[in-house]
Amino acid sequence: MPRRGDDDFGPGPGYQVAVPRLTPAVKWMLVAMAALLVVELIDFNWLPRSLNVAPHLALVPRSVLHLQLWRLVSYPLLLVGPGDMGALGPLFWGVLVFWMFGGPLEEALGASRFGLFLLGCVLAPALVSVLVAAFHPVFFTVPVYGLEPLSLAITAAWGTRFPHQKLFFPPISGRTMVLALLGLQLVYVLMRAPHESVAISIASIATGYGLMRYWDRIDDWLDRMRQKRVRARKAKGLSVIQGGRDPKKIDKRFLN
Repeated sequence: MPRRGDDDFGPGPGYQVAVPRLTPAVKWMLVAMAALLVVELIDFNWLPRSLNVAPHLALVPRSVLHLQLWRLVSYPLLLVGPGDMGALGPLFWGVLVFWMFGGPLEEALGASRFGLFLLGCVLAPALVSVLVAAFHPVFFTVPVYGLEPLSLAITAAWGTRFPHQKLFFPPISGRTMVLALLGLQLVYVLMRAPHESVAISIASIATGYGLMRYWDRIDDWLDRMRQKRVRARKAKGLSVIQGGRDPKKIDKRFLN
């Protein structure tokens, strides 16, 4: 995989992302989002409340501390809440981010490593959100769901990986986009922090930036771990033959 800063890595500073290529993993994720949206709308609008499954996907700090640990990674799967049609705006933005920025990241990291990157961008901010809620009880029962945290992480990661590339609209570089995201989140903190936790949003930006900033080291470490597993599997398949022969096949009649 090309390293950050290589001359042959990606287009030059004048390149603008207009219509990115739809990569395989991103394509299947977009299909899955459409299917999830249909299932969740049926779940909320047609099934009795006692049978609703979707609400159990949201990240609720109190529920996580009661060992409902799957919520740490399932909250992006809950695309809209019950009766929360206002979430369609963040959902549309999340889909657009996956399409615009997910493809270049998948091409840069590879499909499997892109999946690991997404897992890190989901899990780390969720842990931060639960930790913050533990010290601020007002957020202890507030559910977090949707694609917005993950889309913030992907946007920050794209801006970190491709700092000199420019968007078609607005015509700003990746580095400027990361700084703009941080500024907008700080304004959001001042406006809504007393009523809604923004820890997961800020943690998502920091996670996307941090993972992509040090991804070369992470990638090298993953390669070393994979090589160790391969050598360990090969070592298990080898057996030591004493004296050049398999002792189980020695004819003991000639040993006396």
